[in-house]
Amino acid sequence: PSVLDDLGLAAALERYLDDISKVHGVQTKLDVDGLTRSRLPNAVETALYRIVQEATTNAIRHGAATEIQLTVQRTPKSVELRIRDNGCGFEPRAAFRRCGEAHSFGLCSMRERVDLLSGTLNIDSQLGAGTEVTVRIPLPKSEPSQSEKR
Repeated sequence: PSVLDDLGLAAALERYLDDISKVHGVQTKLDVDGLTRSRLPNAVETALYRIVQEATTNAIRHGAATEIQLTVQRTPKSVELRIRDNGCGFEPRAAFRRCGEAHSFGLCSMRERVDLLSGTLNIDSQLGAGTEVTVRIPLPKSEPSQSEKR
């Protein structure tokens, strides 16, 4: 979406969560830490945004979630995304074994996006207890700014 290109990940996620809240009646919460000082690499922002779309769509469509909490935390070395829902949960191992089948492309896509960025994907879910998706993406080492060199 253009808001991702123009304003960055935090603004895009805020708008996206507002939209799904209005359309689906889901309560959403967004906590962002460390994204204000500089933008993430484009590939990282895009991957994280698409993962959020997939995870929230799954939570609403398949998990019947009524609450979704999203946390994004950036450190100097990585960015972590955590998506929690109160849906019905599922068995992640069984779902990943079905990758390639018509109803499992979303999970496979999430895993592929994370793998392309040398990150990690963990899905913790239990039937009747909701789901938590955690993504960690390493960030390239950046050059120190002029003020940091002094």
